[in-house]
Amino acid sequence: MAEDFQNVVYTTDGGTEVKTRMPAYIFAQDSDSNPGTPKVGGRDLTGADGALLPGTAVKRYRNVLVSNATYGTRTVKCLDNQAPLYVGDDTDIDMKVAGVAGVVSFTREGPTGEIVRRYLSNH
Repeated sequence: MAEDFQNVVYTTDGGTEVKTRMPAYIFAQDSDSNPGTPKVGGRDLTGADGALLPGTAVKRYRNVLVSNATYGTRTVKCLDNQAPLYVGDDTDIDMKVAGVAGVVSFTREGPTGEIVRRYLSNH
């Protein structure tokens, strides 16, 4: 079965918003520490966001490394630098694992920074 993806807005550390996509079930997970906010931060892409740059403006998205003792490690894209999972306010996220029914809880290990294209850099 094909994965459902959701169009979302990623905000770079410099404040530039770009369009990207992520699995809908990940974006839908509500923060434990800040109810009403996605664990991965960000927001839905709307019709008003048509002029945003494409996600290719970011070379490497900011991520969080998560792990599970049985299923190893994964990376999860965080859509802004204040995302509860990114800053450590939330410490777990449910992930799909091939061959496993439902989802499996993964524990936050730590963040990785982003790399943006030179034309977005504030340096």
